[in-house]
Amino acid sequence: MTPFDQLPWIVESVNEVKSTLARGRLGHAVLATGTAGIGLDQLGPMLAKTILCEQASNSSERCSCRSCVLLAAGNHPDFLTVSREADAGVIKIKQVRELIDFLQITSHYGKRVVVVNEADTLNLNGANALLKTLEEPVNNAFLILLTEQPQRLLPTIQSRCQRLVVRSPSRQESDALFLAQGEADLNEYIRGRYSDRPIQLLQWIEDGSVDRLKQWINVLAVEARANIDVLKSAATFAKVDPKQLVNWWVDYVTWLASQDRPNNAIGVHEFYQLLLAEKHRIVSGSNPNFQLVLEHMLANWYKMVKIRS
Repeated sequence: MTPFDQLPWIVESVNEVKSTLARGRLGHAVLATGTAGIGLDQLGPMLAKTILCEQASNSSERCSCRSCVLLAAGNHPDFLTVSREADAGVIKIKQVRELIDFLQITSHYGKRVVVVNEADTLNLNGANALLKTLEEPVNNAFLILLTEQPQRLLPTIQSRCQRLVVRSPSRQESDALFLAQGEADLNEYIRGRYSDRPIQLLQWIEDGSVDRLKQWINVLAVEARANIDVLKSAATFAKVDPKQLVNWWVDYVTWLASQDRPNNAIGVHEFYQLLLAEKHRIVSGSNPNFQLVLEHMLANWYKMVKIRS
């Protein structure tokens, strides 16, 4: 996990909640929203720490009060995290019932906190059960909903939560984070294109995905088309997760279309429409052979996208 003090945009949101709590104005439910890749998953535990800390005036990352020590050890009896089940892809009604039971149990140290990651993945039954809890809150029990897609939540859930909007980091803040993490040598395209989602980029670095991203950008570089073997490239990159690869392609195309320079590429907007249609088919799972799809799309890419002389 990235050190808290290296994420100033997260620090700001935590301080906002801390101030609201100190004034006695924090609601029983907080809906925290932000764009993908900025560290929302790290915000939840820090908000829980802020609420549960027994030394509110000193609820720093290194606070040594009983609650903070228990949280750091991962065994605080008044803290629960709920996440979607990987095999189902949703938060089920069973999990919501367990959440409700947890909130209603008498706390050990005065307050209870539940963090729900990717709250937008609540299934309908779970969302309706959660709504009833929001309508009948338990004293000294706090619910923190985290989501990158708040529009997918029931409007009635949204209206019963106190909203916390987490801003995206600036380019300077992201560059400072990359430097602190020893990743200052990222190429200009990757550092600039993903500066608004630095945590995601750091995860790609950690799992090796960024190396595949670099290779993919080299394949897409229109200046290098004469040196690219479409069939070989398609065979190589068909092994990459299709959704990830197409998202990288969409990112590159939107970046290329936004460039204002004498050698700007043409044909990008036309190809973009084809790419979005293909992305929809991939997300829906209707493409049986991703390698053939790549062969077709790469051929179109080199055919349609040209450099303006």
